[in-house]
Amino acid sequence: MIAKIVAYLQQERALYHRASGPLAPAWKCSMQDHFSKSLLETVKTITLNGARIPPPPFYSEAVAMSGGHFPDFVHLASVTYIDIIVFNDAIAPAPCSMDSSTHSKWLLLDWKTTPVFIFAVF
Repeated sequence: MIAKIVAYLQQERALYHRASGPLAPAWKCSMQDHFSKSLLETVKTITLNGARIPPPPFYSEAVAMSGGHFPDFVHLASVTYIDIIVFNDAIAPAPCSMDSSTHSKWLLLDWKTTPVFIFAVF
């Protein structure tokens, strides 16, 4: 299963990389106190206006292995493929002055130094 997940993340990253762009300045501002500048400069995003992230090819296997608790990608706000965040719909960033604890939590790994893949649902 790990090999399937790694291959999936790499394939989806390659697919979305072509159309992704740098993290918007408003997002950088709202996350600058929580992540390094170099990480925020590396992250790219794409919003699928009118489309949805399809479930991975191993979805039914993952649902079975998780006792039915594996997330349905169609209903997630976003999925991170290594260094590319794919949004199902447009999401406004938190104002820079607002405490980020009142907003969705982000899980970003420094993918250049962390050889671990973590799935998290908040």
